[in-house]
Amino acid sequence: MNPQTKRNAPLALALLIGFVLACSSTGGDETDKANKLVAEANTAIEAGNRTALEAGRKNDQIFDEIKSSSFAEDKERLSATAKEAIDGFTQSAAKFREASKKFEEAGNLKINDKFKEYLVLKGQEFNKNAEQMEAARTLPQAVLDSEDAETLSRKIKENKPRYDKLEKEARELNAGAEKVRAENKDKFAGDNANK
Repeated sequence: MNPQTKRNAPLALALLIGFVLACSSTGGDETDKANKLVAEANTAIEAGNRTALEAGRKNDQIFDEIKSSSFAEDKERLSATAKEAIDGFTQSAAKFREASKKFEEAGNLKINDKFKEYLVLKGQEFNKNAEQMEAARTLPQAVLDSEDAETLSRKIKENKPRYDKLEKEARELNAGAEKVRAENKDKFAGDNANK
């Protein structure tokens, strides 16, 4: 693929940081139950990260190997890899949605208000990360759906703003969650250990 198209492929996956510190229990609330849900969310995030990284490698392979001059042959040769990347991004999105639901479920329990606020933001963040994986999935799908390199390039350029917007929104939600945690260190067990 020409260098311009490669640069427009908006997939530079970084590990999505979602490990939430446990909240200190204040007694009489459901913090322990919330912490168990957080642990389950973190397990889903780990699985989603692994799957996303593998799908990202396959996606990179496709865009490293597909050339304008031999598009039809390359597309046929790389179609199985494209399908694997699509499946990987789909699975990653599902894991991030699972994590989001666990955070939301934990946030609906009787817990400290700041921990609740933090969990709500993390749930929203991982919902955006799931949407971002769905946007990433459109890249290898575009390879399968395109008849020529020009069409593929156009589809990638059309998807880039959506992907970038979702990434920005997820980062902003993460920053908001981290601000809540930083301003309320006494309420988070992991931060107490570091004092």
